[in-house]
Amino acid sequence: MPTNVSFLSASRAGRKGGSMTNDGYSKVGGTLATALAKPYNYFEGWMPPNAYTTPVPFQSANNGNVKRIVVSGPEDAGDASSYQFVIENAGSNDCHTNQYYNSNYIVAENKYNDHGGTYLADVVWEVSVYARVIDSGYSSTATSISSGTWQYDTDGSEGNVRCELYLFGVNSSGTPFFSGYSGARVYSTSRQSPATGRTYYYYRDTTINGNEWHLIRMYVRFGNTNIRNLTTRIDCDTSGKTVIFANPRLVPHNISLEKVMGGTGISNNDNFKFSDNLA
Repeated sequence: MPTNVSFLSASRAGRKGGSMTNDGYSKVGGTLATALAKPYNYFEGWMPPNAYTTPVPFQSANNGNVKRIVVSGPEDAGDASSYQFVIENAGSNDCHTNQYYNSNYIVAENKYNDHGGTYLADVVWEVSVYARVIDSGYSSTATSISSGTWQYDTDGSEGNVRCELYLFGVNSSGTPFFSGYSGARVYSTSRQSPATGRTYYYYRDTTINGNEWHLIRMYVRFGNTNIRNLTTRIDCDTSGKTVIFANPRLVPHNISLEKVMGGTGISNNDNFKFSDNLA
């Protein structure tokens, strides 16, 4: 019997280009995807592609604007061409999306009451987004960048832009700053070595430019039992710059079949071992 088979990875690969319509609960016992009505397009992950509206939860920005844009997405980034938006920094060094602070904007739920905290405490969450700078001087409306009036900043005239990606553990009201909260900047992480011990995390990249798509990604784990939900936020923190963001993803890892099934009908004493190392 092979020991290195990843059921979750295999299921993702098999669904490439397709979609699932399991509305509501994830295959992962104890989690619930809430960002959109069909939460499993392309991967078993959250924040899936949506071609028709500004992505939830990235709808408006503090000290800036969020607008739709149509471009050719980054290679191997999923259905990025249908799920892109720009953040225009309006002249501040703190420009970020607003939809992260209450229960209307949660992107996943930790269902401790239904399945028990042990099912969630060892789940590793991969959160990621692609970013690329565009030149200033384009035309735009209140809601979108006008087609044919913009280009990538391939000559470096806009310089490097600082972008940040946040993942918050929040309480049942959607508040990230509950009693006992703590945050940390994340540097180098992996699925095997995620950031731990905090209730929210952020990754900062100060080298975003227009020459290529930059993948901003971190792996984190939540263990605080006050955390009931997850929210996320993206920052474009260089004054006056505009960045395209594509294909945001929130994907659970480190999931055994026991957790996928919520423990129903499976015992740790069974001869077949359900490893926690399934990607």
